[in-house]
Order: sequence, then structure tokens, then C-alpha cells
Amino acid sequence: MSIVPPAATLQAYHASHGMKHFFQQLAIAALALLLLAAAGLYALSLLFPDLCGNTVLADTFSPEQRHKAVVFQRDCGATTGFSTHVSVIGAQDALPNESGNVFTADDNRGAVPTSAAGGPVVQVRWVSGNAMVITHHAGARVFKQKDSVLGVAVAYERL
Repeated sequence: MSIVPPAATLQAYHASHGMKHFFQQLAIAALALLLLAAAGLYALSLLFPDLCGNTVLADTFSPEQRHKAVVFQRDCGATTGFSTHVSVIGAQDALPNESGNVFTADDNRGAVPTSAAGGPVVQVRWVSGNAMVITHHAGARVFKQKDSVLGVAVAYERL
């Protein structure tokens, strides 16, 4: 005597395995798309390493010539406005092509005076070998304002 399962049971069995196979294929396709997108972004980063550029406006060396504060404009293309940045780096170091490590501000959509380079006017002065003051317009829109970097204390004056 052989036991034959009812037809409904066989259909349910085949349907559940069919759905399982479908979801496995869907997961593989999603993973493949994710890997393809990551590879594309990596390739674009190699072709266009940095769409932003820095224009140095002033280098101000610390009294003992150990550090320098670099005031610069950063331009990241037509869809962004100009911004003024300040980085504190070693006296012999070149400014990296990145945002300022201490201070970043823009002109608050034209609300404050700008330099010839396009961003808000910012001034730096050293008060000692490990302390400096950054002066900027009170109406500037400030995005970054650190109190210290590389062992240098930073104070701010708003005009």
C-alpha cells in the first residue's frame, strides 16, 4: 500500500519552495546591484578625486614658527557658495584639500561683507605660541568653530 499525499499538499509544497527560490534570487540581485553601485562610486572617486578647491588668502605663523594658521576660501562648484575656512597646521605642512580643521563660515546668503575671493572676511592673530584669536563678522553663518586643535587654543571675536 502506498501513501499518496493529497494534491493540495503537493501544490502547497511546490508553491512554498517556489517562493523560497524567488526570494533567494531577489536577495542575490539586490546584493549584485549594491556591489555594482559601490564599484561605480569608487570608480567616480578615482576619476574625480576632489571637486572642491582651496584658495589660500593668508598664512599667519605662530610666534615660535611651529604652527601656521591658514585662512582660505573653499569652492565646491556652482551649486555651493564660497566659504571661508581656517586650518591650523604645522609650519612646514602644505594645506590639504579639505575643509578647515578649526573654523568654517559663509556669508549667510549675502548678509555679510565678503573678501575678493567670495567668502566672508576672517582674520587671525596669534596671542602666543599656543593661542590664537579668529575674528569674523557677527552675521556670518558659522558651521565649525573649534576651541582647540593641535594643542593651540582658539578664541573668537565677532565684529
